[in-house]
Amino acid sequence: MPTSPPSERNIFTTPENDLFHCKRKYLSLDPEKQEIRLLRVHPEKLTADNLASVFPQWLEGDTDAARLVKNNEANSLSPEPFICCQLLEAICINLRSGEYTALSYCAGNPYRTRRVMIDGYWFNAFENLEHALEGFRINYDKESWFGNEIWTDQVCINQLDFREKSHQVGMMRNIYNNAGRTCVVLSSPEYPIPDAHRGISALRTVSECGDSFSSSPSDLPPNLVGYASLPNGTTSFILDSLYKNPDKSFLGILAQLLKLMDSILASRWWTRAWVFQEFVVSKSVYFVCETESVALEELLYPLLFYLDYILYLDGALTKTQPMWPPQHNPEATEVIEALRISVARIQHLGYRSTLPYFFISGRSYMDQWFSHPRQPHFLTPLLVAERAGFEATDPRDALYAFCGLSRITCKVVVDYSPENTLWNVYINVSEHLIEAYKVWEEDENQPREAGVDLAVLFRAVHSKQHGNRCTDSLLPSWAPDFGSKEARQKPHHFGWQVEPWKLSDSSCTHTLVQDVSRSKWKILCVDGRRFARVNDLELYWWEPNGVRGDLIEVEEHLVLLHGTIQVDDELWVIHGGLGIHVLRRRIEGGYRLVGVGELVGLKPDSDIVAEVDYVKECTVIEGILGRGGDEVTGVQRIEIF
Repeated sequence: MPTSPPSERNIFTTPENDLFHCKRKYLSLDPEKQEIRLLRVHPEKLTADNLASVFPQWLEGDTDAARLVKNNEANSLSPEPFICCQLLEAICINLRSGEYTALSYCAGNPYRTRRVMIDGYWFNAFENLEHALEGFRINYDKESWFGNEIWTDQVCINQLDFREKSHQVGMMRNIYNNAGRTCVVLSSPEYPIPDAHRGISALRTVSECGDSFSSSPSDLPPNLVGYASLPNGTTSFILDSLYKNPDKSFLGILAQLLKLMDSILASRWWTRAWVFQEFVVSKSVYFVCETESVALEELLYPLLFYLDYILYLDGALTKTQPMWPPQHNPEATEVIEALRISVARIQHLGYRSTLPYFFISGRSYMDQWFSHPRQPHFLTPLLVAERAGFEATDPRDALYAFCGLSRITCKVVVDYSPENTLWNVYINVSEHLIEAYKVWEEDENQPREAGVDLAVLFRAVHSKQHGNRCTDSLLPSWAPDFGSKEARQKPHHFGWQVEPWKLSDSSCTHTLVQDVSRSKWKILCVDGRRFARVNDLELYWWEPNGVRGDLIEVEEHLVLLHGTIQVDDELWVIHGGLGIHVLRRRIEGGYRLVGVGELVGLKPDSDIVAEVDYVKECTVIEGILGRGGDEVTGVQRIEIF
């Protein structure tokens, strides 16, 4: 139901709950002890008639529960039943590991709310949260889940406390990883899943037609329809079977299953920024559709089959339809039309329809992603998020939601204070990527020094070169604009690094230095060698993807430069960086990073440049550095602003 305007004093736009916060005070949580709150959901909905018998303590004092019971006695009302919960304070997450359920849902519109009663006081919950609590409550009874205590963000985090929100959101990975189960709510009042009971019943019936679905995607049968009592083989053969040898009862089941899968794919849950991390780090996952629940293994793998089959079916329907007149078998024709609708739905969803593949692969590769110390694997989900249109109420969450997927970025301190701008978040993440230069030994659980990794500099250049906004006054030159998709993409080139000993006889390191008298940002201090200066520019096309760049000649070799290049810019090899870096001297001293470069070659009898193998490129650059020359300098410690 609509309520008063939501509170905007906090980082998330949440429903207004000032009265609740005034009457039911939150206790402080200790970040050092990794404390959280849990919500205990009563198994039954209550009314004013039975509230006193279940929670008599709620009638003590000036509570909403006491007023409700008093008004009910005076007016003999029979109000609509409501969900009742108890909020448990200061729970040490390590002591309750595996003993609670984490709720994953799409919050939705903060103006659409439903009231739930918590400790005797009304709480304006997101309408979608109330729907999720109802789904959990019903399935807690049906499935005999091990506990009725859950963690959910809107209630278990004090939305009026910036500091608490910051450290609690920073614990999100631990919260979902320590949950005994994660309850994923796919339906919502605004986007329901019609006939969910019949659809999930159809799903289980289809699964029982043959062997159980495998727990590994690679072992699954070739397609969903052929797997369920219909002959395996080509799509035409399957469609032929539908017409010539139909099982009318099965055709009805199949239609319900297709309807369920369509609704699941259309769920808004798939596009919420935080749900990917919540899903991939959870130990056990259950999906809730309206009042029904189904385990991950029961739903997601058949969903992948369904996608495979529908994608394979696209085009085959048109080819096979003329072979059988619709009047030949009305029941089969109905299923064919349902398949057509499914094909159209997936075509409409576009890239979003592939998200189930991405989610399940994320669970498979999560440990590998997190254990790799140098590559920022959270950038892969960032790119998928951009393509799929992931949503976040707070733009900072577009980055925070994925930081927990990397050992490097999981140490980023979440800060939701108004002073911490989106640009500050970009800088903070960049600092962690730059400063993370320890790797984990595979055979020994001890860190060791492994030089530096400044691949982030490549992303800094390309994100600003292809972006449509000026960031010079918002970001240091060494920090990427993570709002640009180029910052998230894997480098297509620049895969080489000059060996440290060819830059210096001593161990090269880099640091970020704070000097507020010289810069409002930290200064990146690195070791490097200059080997060329930009004196003249000519514009050429680069053949592989038509990218225009500035071409210069260095000792009979051609270097293609990307960025905002000017005469007198300098070409450097920086220890830990990928490829060639273009730096521009500042009048105040130091440099700004303005571009990157790569070695190329001209195609015979043409002005078209072609890519050079990166191994050869590294050899050439090392040769230039080894020969010295007018432009080649010794190792220098330089500052990049």
